[in-house]
Amino acid sequence: MVGEELFYFKNKELLLLNSIFGMSVQDPVKQNILFDDLGYLPDDKKTNQEIYESKHNIFTQYCYGVWTTAHARESLQAGIDLCGDNLVYVDTDSCKYLGEVDFSAYNKDRVVECMESGAYATDPRGNTHYMGVYEYEGKYKRFITQGAKKYAFEDSKGELHITVSGVSKKRGAAELKAKGGLEAFREGFVFVDSGKTESV
Repeated sequence: MVGEELFYFKNKELLLLNSIFGMSVQDPVKQNILFDDLGYLPDDKKTNQEIYESKHNIFTQYCYGVWTTAHARESLQAGIDLCGDNLVYVDTDSCKYLGEVDFSAYNKDRVVECMESGAYATDPRGNTHYMGVYEYEGKYKRFITQGAKKYAFEDSKGELHITVSGVSKKRGAAELKAKGGLEAFREGFVFVDSGKTESV
C-alpha cells in the first residue's frame, strides 16, 4: 500500500520462507578462488575430507529448499493455467494477463488451507492476509517487459511504475519517465540514478 512500503519491506525481511531456498539449496562449502593480476585460479588446498567434514555444520536441509520451490512453482502453474491464452507475463509469484480471469475459486481453496495450517496474519489495520492467494493489483493501461523482474507499466490513471531488480521503484519510475517513458524501456536502457545500482 502507498505509504507503507517500509513496513512491507521490513516484514518481507522477517519472513523465513522468503529465504529458505537460498539457505537450503546453495552449496554451503565454497571453493576458494585466488585472484592475481592475470586472472584467477581455484584453490585446491582443501581436501575432499575437509570439505566433507565442513558439511556437518549445515543447519538446514537441502530438501526444504527443493520443496519450498516445488510448492511455489505449483501455485504459479495454477495461475498460469487459469490465465491460459490471456497470459502475457509470469514471474516468481505473479501473472499478468489480458482481459478477465477469475481467481475466486482458487483463492477460496487457499484460504481454507491457510485457516487449517495457520498460514495467515492480520496487519495493524485489521486486514487478514493469506499465503498463496492471488491478489488483484488493478488494471494497467500499458505494460512492457524485458524479462523476469524487468517490467514497466502505466496504471489506470496513466502513472508510470517499474519493477526492475536492483532499481528503486519510485526513483526508477521517475528516471524512466524523464528519459521517455515506456517507449524508452528497451534493450540497452540503463538506470543510472535510481538507488545507485546500475542495471541494463
